[in-house]
Amino acid sequence: MTNYGIRNLYKIKNINFLETEVGDKYVLEEIKKKNAIIGGNHQVILL
Repeated sequence: MTNYGIRNLYKIKNINFLETEVGDKYVLEEIKKKNAIIGGNHQVILL
C-alpha cells in the first residue's frame, strides 16, 4: 500500500515501481521474481 503521491512522483521521475500485497512475504517474492536490486515496504524497512 502506497499513497498516490509516491506513485505519481515515481511515474514523473520514470522510476520503476512495483506494488504487492501487504506483508514481507509478498515483497520478498516480488523482489525475487523481478530480480530487483532493492525493495522495501511502506515503513521503509528494506529486505
